[in-house]
Amino acid sequence: MESNQEPMSRSAEQLAWRTQQADEKALQQLLACEPVWVDVKPAREVLSIPDMTILHAGPPVSGADVCTPIANSATMAVLFEEWADDEATARRMISQGEVKLRSAQEFDAVVPLAAVLSPGMMVQVVE
Repeated sequence: MESNQEPMSRSAEQLAWRTQQADEKALQQLLACEPVWVDVKPAREVLSIPDMTILHAGPPVSGADVCTPIANSATMAVLFEEWADDEATARRMISQGEVKLRSAQEFDAVVPLAAVLSPGMMVQVVE
């Protein structure tokens, strides 16, 4: 059977070898890690979340472009934080950018796919 693939160049082989070495090193570091649950605190006490900001699992996005599940979660977070008195006001604040939606990863935090994290929500502190 003939292969349509060309043989790898020397530089491609070197890159593949370096990538494999880096992957193995990263895996060893993960396996050596022993995370410890330290505390449960409001997010504002452990993360530097700017005012009127909600974190989510995706990249930064404007309120007008946010998908429905995240918009719903963000709306509930705005009400939870008491930044708005009602759902309509909360949705307007998000869509007009008064409330910013930022990536949780920028703040060394992790949230489930359609969930959000606001400053007053409790987080697990793991070191």
